[in-house]
Amino acid sequence: MRKQIKHHVRFLLEFLQRQGHIDSKSQTIDYAGIINHLFYKEPANFIIIDLLKSKIIHQFIEERRKQEISDLTIQEEVFSLLVSLFVSIPAQDTETLPPVHPIIQKRISHFGKECSSILANYISNFCRTYPEEVRDDCLPLSKIPFRCLPPDMVPPHLSSISVFAGTSGNTEQGYSSIDNILATMKQTILLDKSIFPHLQVESSKQSSILLQFYKVASSSPSNV
Repeated sequence: MRKQIKHHVRFLLEFLQRQGHIDSKSQTIDYAGIINHLFYKEPANFIIIDLLKSKIIHQFIEERRKQEISDLTIQEEVFSLLVSLFVSIPAQDTETLPPVHPIIQKRISHFGKECSSILANYISNFCRTYPEEVRDDCLPLSKIPFRCLPPDMVPPHLSSISVFAGTSGNTEQGYSSIDNILATMKQTILLDKSIFPHLQVESSKQSSILLQFYKVASSSPSNV
């Protein structure tokens, strides 16, 4: 367990460095200050920074202006994106937020896939380096042991896959999302979804009440 924790901390530091949030001495750089101030909104803080660094929001605004969309409508669309990321108000018999524009949704999906790929590589490398540390040879709840292949005989593409998931045809090549990784990896791997920056933006399930307030304030500032 201690060895996993050490490697887990190292992995998180390397992830922050690869994303350009800390330097080689673990000092925060660039947009890291914003991420720190918005820590209570993880993982949305990482996503909005990725959108800013990739200039996707700027591209989106330019594209909408080329389509002769009014600046007020564009502002409402950007505001709707921020609400989708940072505010969660379930829609209950009310209007929902408009869907996130495909240009932005594509980038959010790309960020999620990139995070999944980094996580999958980390898990696979750890399990291949320390097979005894993550040996999966007992039932999850009852802890009743059962016979399984010795660690040195486990195929490389199954090094981090649960015995039960492996018998169903799952392999590491099938890691497609963080949810998929958590569902098929060995129970002995120390990992929690909450510590990894990944978010599915589902504006169709969120109330548009804040957007309605914003529209009223934008059209009638004297009434606010």
